Amino acid sequence: MRGIARAARVDAALVHHYFGSKQEMFVAAVSFPFDARHAVLEAFSGDPATIGERLVPFVLGVYEQAASREPVLALLRSAMGHESVAAMMREFVTAALIGPGAAQLAVPQDEARLRVQLAIGQLIGVAMLRYVIKVQPLASAPVEELVRRLVPVVQAHLDGTAST
Repeated sequence: MRGIARAARVDAALVHHYFGSKQEMFVAAVSFPFDARHAVLEAFSGDPATIGERLVPFVLGVYEQAASREPVLALLRSAMGHESVAAMMREFVTAALIGPGAAQLAVPQDEARLRVQLAIGQLIGVAMLRYVIKVQPLASAPVEELVRRLVPVVQAHLDGTAST
């Protein structure tokens, strides 16, 4: 944040005042379509046995709406081709998605982070195949069917019961 403030020739406190954390500044800079941290906390609140039922429809809902899908996919595409973007995304995903989600699981944090990463990775993989590469029949499958099939898989990652 200090580097951005320096480049903008303003005091770092001013950047912090308007953007808060680095994650909030990143979201503002890339026009992220929703408050990811809040969404994760909402999905992970309540009964731990039903996180998948809240998380999967939310994530697929983001991708189903063009207004939210396009900025997210643009970020993923950029991260795949540019290490600097990948580094920013890694920091954002770790701080805004993985950390808050893992903190809600009642297991050691290394295990919790791995479980959340597997769940999110599952959903990002589906998004890449469905919305970027457009592999059939996944690309044209009804979203309700995808939710029905993905909820138990994502929940198994979060529970730590996924088959090896």
